Amino acid sequence: MGSDKQISPGNRRAIAKAARAGKTVILNTGRRMSELEEYLGLIHEVRYLNCASGALVYDLKEKRTLYSSLLSVETVKQLLELAALEQAVPYIFLEQCIIQKSHCEQMERFGMDSTRISLIASR
Repeated sequence: MGSDKQISPGNRRAIAKAARAGKTVILNTGRRMSELEEYLGLIHEVRYLNCASGALVYDLKEKRTLYSSLLSVETVKQLLELAALEQAVPYIFLEQCIIQKSHCEQMERFGMDSTRISLIASR
């Protein structure tokens, strides 16, 4: 998927060709699973997702997580404290995006797409 959030026809053809050749197709991306859901129908040959920058490996056929590496609660708390010191906007995501409510108005300033936020944490 490109920066335009589209899967090019060439990439779709390559995925289909690999699947027809009997290859197991794995989509590797930094995007989170909830960002990919609307595109999976275009690339139904993909068996596995390695997404969220490698933090999640998911089997689409069996509909189950094969691997997940989450940050501990303590690590997330430390990161939030550091972000507050730097006046940074923490953007935490897994299945949904979590952002502090007061930062929503600043999303565009940081080059982030506010239309994909599905859960807002209030503060």
